[in-house]
Amino acid sequence: MLPWFRDLYDVEGAATEIKTYEGYLIPGLLQTEAYARAVVDATRPVLSDEDAEQAVAIKMTRQEILDRPDGPRLWAVFHESVLCCEVGGPALMRNQCKHLLKMRQHPRVVIQVVANRAGLCCGFGRPFSLLTFRQQGDLVYVEDMNSARYIREQAEVARYALTFDYLRATALADDKTAELIGAIGDD
Repeated sequence: MLPWFRDLYDVEGAATEIKTYEGYLIPGLLQTEAYARAVVDATRPVLSDEDAEQAVAIKMTRQEILDRPDGPRLWAVFHESVLCCEVGGPALMRNQCKHLLKMRQHPRVVIQVVANRAGLCCGFGRPFSLLTFRQQGDLVYVEDMNSARYIREQAEVARYALTFDYLRATALADDKTAELIGAIGDD
């Protein structure tokens, strides 16, 4: 099991707000189990079957924080191309889109999509999460193929926060995001 992935579970659980940007995948807190399994199979082919199942289980358990009374607010921004990439096939993606439409009804979840027609944006497809806490300073979580790191230096965290604000401004409004997800999910 990837140690930083288990660490993320603990860090997200303590956050009051999570702002996440993805350029290639549905954010983990919004993935269905089938989508999560397909992602783990594709992106971590060297994991044993047992470790892959554990990774999927942790992803699913991470989502429980959204339903806790003191759970964090989640603001997820991702690219339209994420919805068009057939992870696990068309039926799996239709179910994932239905799940996203359901999740956007959650009182503490906001989902926005950056339309393909918006062109390149300031995130450059590099995923990150900005986490806010009650008792400590904000931090940024970034992950690559073999590791992850937490950025705590406040000037750098502020740059990520500004980037996220630009991404939110570039993304479609709530109703337009829902229309796009619904249209792609019906294809």
